Amino acid sequence: MMRQVGIAIVLLALAVPAQAEPPAAPPSAPVPLPAPVPVPPSADSVPSRPDAARLAAARRLIDLFVPPGSFREFMEGFMPDDDGMLALIAEQLGIDTTGMTREQRIQAVQERGASRDPHFRERFRIMMEVTRRVAAETMAELEPQMRDVMVTLMARQFSVAELDELSAFFRTPVGARYARLSITMMRDPAWQEMYTLMAPRMAEMQRRLEAEMAAATAHLDPVPQS
Repeated sequence: MMRQVGIAIVLLALAVPAQAEPPAAPPSAPVPLPAPVPVPPSADSVPSRPDAARLAAARRLIDLFVPPGSFREFMEGFMPDDDGMLALIAEQLGIDTTGMTREQRIQAVQERGASRDPHFRERFRIMMEVTRRVAAETMAELEPQMRDVMVTLMARQFSVAELDELSAFFRTPVGARYARLSITMMRDPAWQEMYTLMAPRMAEMQRRLEAEMAAATAHLDPVPQS
């Protein structure tokens, strides 16, 4: 989800140089999924309102697992690198870069961009600088509230003893390393490959949902229009 937010921000910025292009048709609204059937709580389920001890233990854990500044780093990690930016620009400009070297892709992007906007290079540089800065600042502003949500979430799921055990793990060298890498390892090409594999399947799933929902509800009267 966070990666999608970061990429969406970049794509919005990249769309600006190509304003002369006609706007694409808006995507169809997602088909709402039925609400999950509630599961009765078990006898040993955690409380919906954790007590002070749970919250304190959860905060100690979050301070170890997500040190201050992590959310800003998280957002920065999802911003495309130079090659990623180049690929995004080429896609926005309608350039097929298959088989091109990096130098050829750069030249093709610069030529196509300049043909549409004489200030293409300067405009794009400014847009990317502003996008990165605003995204990072926004995540820094949201971090206190997001950390509070994570504290509550962990306090609801784990007992004080379990939270302390998790904290003990994250104080070990391997636990501290895992906590640190859990933010940055999403830049790994293997993680990017996973999203590349998922994207077309998710689009296919959306089309299938729309078709099957339409078929399954064909016997119902249309939704009244207000």
